[in-house]
Amino acid sequence: MHRFKLKNCIKCNAEFQPRSSTDVWCVECKKKKCQYCNNEFVVKSPNKFETQHFCSRDCQIKGRKSVFKIKCERCQTYFVSNSASSKLCTECKTYDCQNCGKSFVIEKLRDAEMIKYCSRKCAIEGRDTKVQHVCKNCGNFFISSSGSSTLCKNCCTLTCLTCGNQYQVQPKRLKTSKYCSKDCRVKGDMKHIWQEEDFSFIKEHYPYKMSLKEIADKFDTSISAIARLKHKLNLDYCPIELRQRRVGDTQMLWTKEKITNDIINLNQTAVPLNSSYIQKNYQSLHTAAVKRFGSWENAIKSAGYNYDEINLYSNRVTWTPELIKQEILRLYKEDIDLKATSIRDTYASLFNAARRDSQIGTWEKAIAFAGLQYNEIAGCSWGETSIGLDGNTYPSIIECAVGNEIFELLDQQLIADYFIQVPLTKERRWTCDFVVTLNNDETIWIEVDGLGDSRKEGSYGEEHEKIAYYLNNNFEFYTVNKTGQVDEIIKKRTQRIG
Repeated sequence: MHRFKLKNCIKCNAEFQPRSSTDVWCVECKKKKCQYCNNEFVVKSPNKFETQHFCSRDCQIKGRKSVFKIKCERCQTYFVSNSASSKLCTECKTYDCQNCGKSFVIEKLRDAEMIKYCSRKCAIEGRDTKVQHVCKNCGNFFISSSGSSTLCKNCCTLTCLTCGNQYQVQPKRLKTSKYCSKDCRVKGDMKHIWQEEDFSFIKEHYPYKMSLKEIADKFDTSISAIARLKHKLNLDYCPIELRQRRVGDTQMLWTKEKITNDIINLNQTAVPLNSSYIQKNYQSLHTAAVKRFGSWENAIKSAGYNYDEINLYSNRVTWTPELIKQEILRLYKEDIDLKATSIRDTYASLFNAARRDSQIGTWEKAIAFAGLQYNEIAGCSWGETSIGLDGNTYPSIIECAVGNEIFELLDQQLIADYFIQVPLTKERRWTCDFVVTLNNDETIWIEVDGLGDSRKEGSYGEEHEKIAYYLNNNFEFYTVNKTGQVDEIIKKRTQRIG
């Protein structure tokens, strides 16, 4: 059975067997004569039929009408060539192999002293350097031209299973090689010289009277050999029902009826029929259903069930800006905490939909889109930028309050100095809110708001990474989310030092 159906040639309208889905010309219409050697060849693509005039690259070079007179770079004599890039004449490109004596022509210009051998095999055999090795298999000493040899010739010699002749192989092929040539491999695989009576017997008995295994046993050959013959003879495939009867329970052959019955039996035993559960627990059934029906949904429908009642995602909400607004207002009327951290943990679908929406982008903007004030929801911790007692500008009310608290500690001479927005790493562009130097020249690092409940929406995962950075680098750091905490930290450190 061929992979592609018969087509009509668009050039001669004759019926032909295509070799690919894009094949539109028959083989006869693609045949053409080479303008140099007059041999007939087949043009691969109809688009190149008018432009391709030669059967090979060699004929293309030899068949060129242009002839160039070139001076040889080695012997300084002039010669004629079809290629303008030629540098050596034929005599200067011809050498004799120092190992086998065969004459060969080089393709590229190289140093004459380096050109000694016609092939890699002659280069190895003709090496002046000989290395003594110990065979890993038999332990005998042997001489080799290669410095990496591990086995002697005797240990690399095998006997062909077909003709019985001995042949040498590379060490890596000792376990896999069985035949000395391709012809012996074909004969050894088939183990039988086929006659026309054999072909007639196979056509008569396969597939309904005998199976591939029974025919292979009769002719003392392999099943794969009979399968190749089946393909060459264009025999029908064995029906799946017949294969199921022959193999019995030793091999599962999935039919549409069996898949449908299994789905009904699973439903009667209260097993979930959604696709994800079946893939995890009944993978073979799911794979067979997709192969036979095209999708798991079609298999469910063939069993007589409504797929929308089974699919876990059939009732999935499609979030729009208006729907996000309505949901926020509903939660606000029910006195639900609308802080970013609270919504993120309890209403993740709404929170993520607001962040992914192109018109909104963040939870703070979603609150504003619903007509509410985020500052009133988040509390006094956040607001517009504020200027502290030290004259510095802070991005939030809580950070400004902590800055004023640290400034008062400095005024009371409880600390030596402090700095704001100190860079941590250049790669991540992280900064620490406050770095405080104590009177004993020790340093503590303070992050305002840290993981507090009223923190503004941001990169939550990055906050955890930042804290991990402090811990891994042995920083003494603290997180504060309200005033008074810095004062307590400094007093405890002072008492501990005292």
